[in-house]
Amino acid sequence: ENVFGPFVSGEYLYYSSDKKTKSAKSIVNEDGSSFTDIYRVKIKKNKVSGRKQHLNNAINSVMNDGFVHITKDDSLLYFNRNMNNEDDESKSGIFYSKNINDTLCAAIPFKHNNISYNVVHPTISEDESLMIFASDMPGGKGLSDLYYCEYINGEWSEPKNIGPQINTEFRESTPYLYKNQLFFNSDRPGGIGEKDLYVSNRSKDGWTQPKNLGEPINSPKDDFSIFLIDGMQEGYFSTNRKTSL
Repeated sequence: ENVFGPFVSGEYLYYSSDKKTKSAKSIVNEDGSSFTDIYRVKIKKNKVSGRKQHLNNAINSVMNDGFVHITKDDSLLYFNRNMNNEDDESKSGIFYSKNINDTLCAAIPFKHNNISYNVVHPTISEDESLMIFASDMPGGKGLSDLYYCEYINGEWSEPKNIGPQINTEFRESTPYLYKNQLFFNSDRPGGIGEKDLYVSNRSKDGWTQPKNLGEPINSPKDDFSIFLIDGMQEGYFSTNRKTSL
């Protein structure tokens, strides 16, 4: 079982997993891997204190669903989901669901999704005025770049590339906003492992030069998708070293 993409909201830890229910075990990706679903589990003092719960069918489909972001008031849950284009090449987009009395409603596609490329890994600022996500849309600097939208007059503005201070010719993904800091992973040269976690601070002039988080967060393996509870003192992150989450 692969477990990744941690996000804490209220008393729950949300995460993605490829361990499917019996009815979905026969459905797999083209590479033979299992599709992912979104789960949550109650935590107390950041330790699991209950049984895992499989989110309802408004969120989990027969395709890949994962990488949750929940708004501060718990009213909206954002996540990734596969989409199919006319050539049956599966691209992923951002979807969101309204949470009404702890019931998640039918998923709504993000207005800037496109079946020709991926739009994934949404993270939203605490004041909900800024969204950052990863995409391999045309015109980017690398294999995957970070983009941002601003929430203006009730709508998300057209995506803009976050710029060369963050993006490289390699792959940047899984952004996470924590106060005025942007965390993300990159496979750029000079890191400790294949994918490393970096942080950049927001300033009046944009974003500062990204800093590698170093060991023990980063390792010779893939390290990605971080969630912080108390700054760098406490949190969760995903890795494919011998221990997960």
